[in-house]
Amino acid sequence: MLRKQLLRTSALVAAASISTAAVADVKVSGYQEWNYLDAGASFKSTLGALTGLTFSGSGDMDNGIGYSVKYTFEGGDEAGHAVTFDLGSGLKLGIGYDQSYGIETVKAISPYVNNRRADITGAHRGLPTAARKPLGPDVWDTSSGENAIGLSFKNDLAAISFGFTPVRDVNTSTDAIATTASSEYGTASSIGVKLTPVDGLTIGFGTSSEESDATANSDPKGTTIGFQYKIGSFAIGYQEIEN
Repeated sequence: MLRKQLLRTSALVAAASISTAAVADVKVSGYQEWNYLDAGASFKSTLGALTGLTFSGSGDMDNGIGYSVKYTFEGGDEAGHAVTFDLGSGLKLGIGYDQSYGIETVKAISPYVNNRRADITGAHRGLPTAARKPLGPDVWDTSSGENAIGLSFKNDLAAISFGFTPVRDVNTSTDAIATTASSEYGTASSIGVKLTPVDGLTIGFGTSSEESDATANSDPKGTTIGFQYKIGSFAIGYQEIEN
């Protein structure tokens, strides 16, 4: 608990200190969502809430490349942080913890085919064991709860995102070295593509692959494909996942 409090304090100081001549603005934004989930006879019904607060800023480096930084608290704990460089012509390079890179960018075409169930109910986002199955699994991705690098391109018709995780580790929110071999795994990579061929229609697909943490196991892989069509304040969508 002390460590979490220190993280929150240092984050607030960092968010305030980036308001220098190099940063044009520091903005604060937030959200809160409430959900009622009924998983049938297997689980009790759940009333869940998720709250997020983000500090963000932007500016330009001496070489003219623009950048943006953000730090997010979610549910009272440090949830994510990132720096993103705008390379021009729709190309961006980012590095951060718990960010949307690769397949993660297309998980929310249909909102409940993503890790919202895990956020709200505490369900595991990966392995579909009998105890977890009614509330999961989530799309297998490479940047949720990980330190990852993302490269993206976007124009009026398409958005493409590549994600790469050099080392998956349970100690991902800091630069701490893993204390045991069992807490450090191999690399992971993924790609996500979103197309907008006509106004209101979004088509997305993605794939991911990770190195297994045990030589006897196959490498985990994930795929997803789906669409969403919005008319005014109404939207309809469909999404399928396979892990």
